Amino acid sequence: MALVLGLCAGGWAGGPASSVSYQILTAANVRAHVITADLRNPALLVKPAVAYDRPGRGQSFLRFMADHQPLAQISGSYFSVKSWHPVGDLVIDGKLRYRGLVGTALAVRPDNTVELVDIPKGWKYSWPGYEQVLRGGIRLLRQGAYAANPRAQGFRDPGLFRPTSRTAVGITANRRLLLVATAQPITIARTASVMKHLGCTDAMTLDGGTSTGLAYGGSVIITPGRMLSNVLLITERPAPPDPPASEAPAEPATPPSAAE
Repeated sequence: MALVLGLCAGGWAGGPASSVSYQILTAANVRAHVITADLRNPALLVKPAVAYDRPGRGQSFLRFMADHQPLAQISGSYFSVKSWHPVGDLVIDGKLRYRGLVGTALAVRPDNTVELVDIPKGWKYSWPGYEQVLRGGIRLLRQGAYAANPRAQGFRDPGLFRPTSRTAVGITANRRLLLVATAQPITIARTASVMKHLGCTDAMTLDGGTSTGLAYGGSVIITPGRMLSNVLLITERPAPPDPPASEAPAEPATPPSAAE
């Protein structure tokens, strides 16, 4: 049984919002809030946002929504509650905004091709060809197989390994991006099962616990219990700027008359 709000993905004659949908689904015996975006629509833009546009600060979930007016919004990567810095890289509109050294990355090319990229802990990467990058999640699925091994990726916080509310992002074989949140406390392994049952081939966690947040179409579905360092947005891609006005052609010289 699913509650569907708005138009389901599949066509975009009605604009970008028609390619984004929200459902409540049961997967792996877990009640999951699922936002689906059809990435075949070139008018959609998947990108991270950082608090007050400056790494190292915290901002409320509602303030992120007010600033960016997204079609959908979910908690971003894990971050330090002391420094507010994310644990992984952030690339926004082609510019590296922060360098972190842990976790799987959601990497987006300008044509909306989305990949999950694993960079070994401590390695620096320049992200050539990617327009948007949110690094700092725990890999859950890889090519349809379970792949969760957070300690091998450099994650040590004991809170990550206890059952808690979760957020995750996944990719399906037919170019859908899923943003998923659960209010029910579950483990990382159970989160991987949820994403697999929802049809994802590749998936990673986003920040959870007190940071769990999800919004769709201007309405908050799950409100985080604290401010966040960063979020992941699905928004409308800005229209390209108008080309500069061309100069009017010069008037042709008047030919001399026959009498001259």
